[in-house]
Amino acid sequence: MSTSMSVSVSAAASSSLPPLARRRSPPASRVPFKSLRSLPRILSSARKLLLPAASMATDGAAPAASSKRDLLIFDAEEDLAQSLAKYTADISKKFAAERGAFTVVVSGGSLIKALRKLAEPPYLETVDWSKWHVFWVDERVVPKDHADSNYKLAYDGLLSKVPIPTGQVYAINDALSAEGAADDYETILRQLVKNGVIAMSAATGFPKFDVMLLGMGPDGHIASLPRPPSC
Repeated sequence: MSTSMSVSVSAAASSSLPPLARRRSPPASRVPFKSLRSLPRILSSARKLLLPAASMATDGAAPAASSKRDLLIFDAEEDLAQSLAKYTADISKKFAAERGAFTVVVSGGSLIKALRKLAEPPYLETVDWSKWHVFWVDERVVPKDHADSNYKLAYDGLLSKVPIPTGQVYAINDALSAEGAADDYETILRQLVKNGVIAMSAATGFPKFDVMLLGMGPDGHIASLPRPPSC
């Protein structure tokens, strides 16, 4: 029997997971990162993982197509975690070599658990963590040590276990209001684009992150975006 999970990946060269297990906070309590709204996203359908098969380990997975957006279906969450770790490590190596930085955007939910293999050998020792810059696609406006904080979820599950420089982990300013935190985050993104840490899309004029790792909730929502009624 297949493990129920869904993951969405969007990358500049070209990744989250099982259904969310915990309650979503009301939309009004989440930070609307205005700079992220128009970034391209590839959405997976329920119970499926959408990842470029050529870049991933295929053990336990069967490609359903032969395009840049091949669909991989995993029978077990362990297989997903192993392939996702390899894929993310390979992508980070590519961009660290090309640009001197690797920018990754994560969501909450079950994503961090699925990334756990990155904090284990061989990736813990072989990944150049000094080049990583971590962002969030959305966040709840709560203190960073609050149980509902996506930052806390990522810190407890991954960030505290890998040597990414503290200054390269971009959590929201939880001392501000939702709108204030969104404006502050946008200011940070603009500065990082100016400094060359984040690439800029010539086509859209928006920041272009190297990879975005997003999960899909049991009701079909991505990040803070509800599933359209027509879906």
